Amino acid sequence: MPTGRAAEKISPIPSEFRLNKFGPLFPSNRKIDNLRNTMKMTPTPEEFARLCEHLSSLNPMFERFCREYGYEERTTALGRYPRRRICRYGEINLYFDLQMDLDEEGEFYQEFNPQIPYSMGAGAWVDIDLVRYGGIGFWCFQKLPFSDVEKQLWGCLVAGQSKMSDWNKDYLLKEGKKSPIAQ
Repeated sequence: MPTGRAAEKISPIPSEFRLNKFGPLFPSNRKIDNLRNTMKMTPTPEEFARLCEHLSSLNPMFERFCREYGYEERTTALGRYPRRRICRYGEINLYFDLQMDLDEEGEFYQEFNPQIPYSMGAGAWVDIDLVRYGGIGFWCFQKLPFSDVEKQLWGCLVAGQSKMSDWNKDYLLKEGKKSPIAQ
């Protein structure tokens, strides 16, 4: 079970986080565009790789969780900021999304240090024809220093999976936000 700053009671995802065709993004595309305009620099591919290399310490845990619960890692359309996203596709689609938070000024971190905060959300969506029913999600943890993420991650993944285990298509159709799927 999560301890420390990991959420005991899981809070809803704020409204500024919205759906795209892959599910909730952290944060919305408009906010990312605004942030890009204020960034001190756009990282080169080498700088981006260096900024993300600490995430490799989480690989064994993500790989084990994916194997045991039928998820797969998304490796495309994740942007240019440290992030891990895993999804389980089926009648309903489930996801976990771990992402480095922004600094106090709302800007991207340029260098890694173990105290940089991370947040992880989870949720679900279902697509029917050209309509997505989703927007149902929750925080597994917020603003957790990376030095604590590895200690908390497994418990948060399992707790999140347990919370979503009773979700089904009917629940998403009834409770989910309805939005058109862009083509």
